[in-house]
Amino acid sequence: MINNKNIALIVLLLVAALFLAVIFFNKKQDNKNNRAYSNIKIITGDYALDNGKKLTLKPMEKLVVKGKLTIKNGSIVGKQGVWILADSLQMDKESKIISENGPIIITDSAEKFNQLNKKLGQTNTNNPQKTLAQQIASATKKIRPLILPASAQNKQKNIISGTIKSQLKKPLPIKIRENESGDIYITFNKPTIFKDLAIKAADGRDGKPDLEKNCQARGGYGERGSNIYLTMEEELIVKSAVLNLGNGWNGGRASTVACSEAEAIGGDGGNAGRLRVFYDGIKVAGILTINPGLPGDGGSAYAYGSNGKDGDNGLPGGNAKAKGGRGGDNVPFVDEYRHSIDPYSGGATSLNNITLTTGKIKVAPIKSGRGGDAVAKSGNGGNATKCKGKGGVAGGVNAMAGSGGKIVMIYNNLEKRMKNIPSLTIEQIFGGRGQATTEKGKNGKDGLEFCNDEVTSKDASDKTTIGCVIPTDVLDQAYPPDVFKRQQNSNQGSTTITFSRDVCITKSLSSLQRETEVWLNDFKQFCPLAKIEKIDFISSNSPCSITFSY
Repeated sequence: MINNKNIALIVLLLVAALFLAVIFFNKKQDNKNNRAYSNIKIITGDYALDNGKKLTLKPMEKLVVKGKLTIKNGSIVGKQGVWILADSLQMDKESKIISENGPIIITDSAEKFNQLNKKLGQTNTNNPQKTLAQQIASATKKIRPLILPASAQNKQKNIISGTIKSQLKKPLPIKIRENESGDIYITFNKPTIFKDLAIKAADGRDGKPDLEKNCQARGGYGERGSNIYLTMEEELIVKSAVLNLGNGWNGGRASTVACSEAEAIGGDGGNAGRLRVFYDGIKVAGILTINPGLPGDGGSAYAYGSNGKDGDNGLPGGNAKAKGGRGGDNVPFVDEYRHSIDPYSGGATSLNNITLTTGKIKVAPIKSGRGGDAVAKSGNGGNATKCKGKGGVAGGVNAMAGSGGKIVMIYNNLEKRMKNIPSLTIEQIFGGRGQATTEKGKNGKDGLEFCNDEVTSKDASDKTTIGCVIPTDVLDQAYPPDVFKRQQNSNQGSTTITFSRDVCITKSLSSLQRETEVWLNDFKQFCPLAKIEKIDFISSNSPCSITFSY
């Protein structure tokens, strides 16, 4: 019989079992979440890297510091990008932040962090619908979305020195959007000071060459240089900083094998990186040096037409078309009215937002990429092997050199104020168009004009001009006029030519016969009925003569 005491015990056991099941389930879910969001490294409270300490972020790992991040003679290195969200940042000039592949994002704004996370495609593969804040909340076992950091509660300025650098290594082990792979985003809600700071955006890589594989060849595009984005909600004061925009790289070279229709197109050079300054802009109290990137040159192109084959009528030579790649552009400063380039939402400004207090701005020469060279060589026409056949025509050629890249300087109001800034001088160097070269092949030779025993006078009024003619240069090569005397007679459509010399150096009649037969074979190419009429030979060092008829 079950009494009240037993019922209470059973209920208690059921509640305990249910409680253990809930704990087990939550623990399982927590483990699952920890696995799913292991690419977020969260540090609660202030965090310092000093005395040569190095923090290496795992691929795609994001660093979130719920406090002040201090780097003093230390470094942060990201294997596939560096993502830092911290309440404030302090760096000294011995410190480094380096991304070996991928972008660099440094901010104190969770909103901007989320926007860039979405823009660059850095969503969690387990649940791409979650925002970064929700991912962080899940990773820290919090129910409600976590907003990090609370910038309004901390008015401490960011003082940033040292080196911030992105670079691309081969091969790129990740698939971040290629155009964003080395860009640097620095955005703060607090007043910020740059002092003894060097920022270097990643260079692109050369376009892939396409060399001597096919009849159509196309070089790959050179990658663009990476951009630098500076977004400041509060004042940014530059005491000393160097901004190095990324270099674009050269377009790939292209060359064909010999073909009947050969076409080669060189790859375009990559554009140089750009500086994009948003919102309140920059105040320069010291020296701000801006080094625009160098755009890539266009790839060269080489197209080769094949030679036409010999035949009854010679076949035409191959056509060749070559086009050099375009040189990369350089647009280092962005127009304030191009809202579309703002990766967040507001209007973008250019150097127009840089103002001077007691400082100087230095801008290195701005260059554009050179256009690629183009070389087109068409094939020779084939020779006709049939009497009266037509030789093939040479192939056509077309070479177009690549155009040089553009330089676009957009200053807006700053352009009007440049005259009042003696430290700011801009030098522009245009790469210019490449060189185009064409080489047209030769037409093939026609067949023999006179066949078999056909002999026709070229000019009936001139009995000495016979239709079957051995070219003079061929005769001169066989028996040079400075060595042999030449006598030619024509009579009723037949011609005889006698070559003689006062002292014959041939040792025997048989050797002279063999030598004469060699030239007879050459003469028959022009006059098939040619023959040796007579050879006079007494002995070596005596006079000798050779007579041909045709």
